[in-house]
Amino acid sequence: MSRAPFSPLDSATQQALAHRAATTTPTTGSLSPAEWVELDRIILVLHALETPEAFEDFVLGPLTQFLGADFASWNVHDQHMHMVRVANSPAYASRIAPLVDALNRTLPSHPLFRHYIDFESGTVRRVETVERTREHVAEDTFRALPFYHEVAAPLQIEDQLIMQISIAHAGGILLTFHSHRLFTPTEHLKAAILRGHILARQYTLQRQADEHARESRHVRVRLMQTLSGREFETMQWLCRGLSNSEIGLRLGISTRTVDRHVSNLLAKLGIDCRTRVIARYAAWLEDTTDKIG
Repeated sequence: MSRAPFSPLDSATQQALAHRAATTTPTTGSLSPAEWVELDRIILVLHALETPEAFEDFVLGPLTQFLGADFASWNVHDQHMHMVRVANSPAYASRIAPLVDALNRTLPSHPLFRHYIDFESGTVRRVETVERTREHVAEDTFRALPFYHEVAAPLQIEDQLIMQISIAHAGGILLTFHSHRLFTPTEHLKAAILRGHILARQYTLQRQADEHARESRHVRVRLMQTLSGREFETMQWLCRGLSNSEIGLRLGISTRTVDRHVSNLLAKLGIDCRTRVIARYAAWLEDTTDKIG
C-alpha cells in the first residue's frame, strides 16, 4: 500500500504545533532551532516506519532517548485499565517483567489513575493531552504510594510522561516514558508535539495490518477451496522455503509424496515453478505455518 510522502515541518507548522501543544499540555517549554531540526528528523523517521514492530521498536528506543527518558513502556490494557501486555525498552525488559503483577495491583494508587478511568462507568476515558506524573503529586506524597514502593522505586522512576495513543471499546494503549529525574518543560513539549504523529502513524499501521489480515484470510479460503488439505499444508511449508525432503519430515510423509503434492498444487494454481508460488503467496501465508504440523 502506497503512502503520501511526509515533508519536514516548515516554520509556520512548527509554530502551530508548538502553540497547540502548549494550549493542551501544562508546560512552558520552548524549542531551540537545533531541537526543531532534531524533532523534524524524528518525525520523518516515524512516518517512514512500515511495520507495527518497527514502529514499536523505534518508539521504545530512539524516540525515548530523544525525550530524555530512561526507558519507555508500551502498555496494552483492557477497558478497566488492567495491563494485558507490557512491552518495554530492551535494556529494562528483564527488570520489568517480574513487576507486571505488582503494577496491576498498585496501579489504582497511581496519581493519574483516576484521570484515565471513569469510576462511574468503570471504563477508560479518552485523554488528548500528555500528562506528567509529578505535576499532579508532590514528591513526598508520590513516594508514599504503593505504586512507588512496589514499582517505581525498584526501577528508579521519579517522573513519567504518559500519553494515550489508542482507545477502543475493549481497551487501548498507554505509552509511558519514565525518568529517574523530573522531566523538563521542553521535554514535555516535545512529547506533546510528537503525540499527534505517534497517533497518526499508529492508526495507519494498524489499519494496514487489519487490511492485510482480512486479505490473508480471503486468500487462504480461496486456496483451501482449490487445493486438498495436504496440498495446502505442503504449500504453507513450501512458502517458508523448505525443500521437499524437509516438508516430508514436517508432515511425516515421504519425499515422493511431497513431490506429487507440489506437482498437483502447481497445476491447480496454474504456476510453473515453486519460486513463483513463494513470490505470489508467501506474504499471505506467513502467519499460518506455525499453527500447523
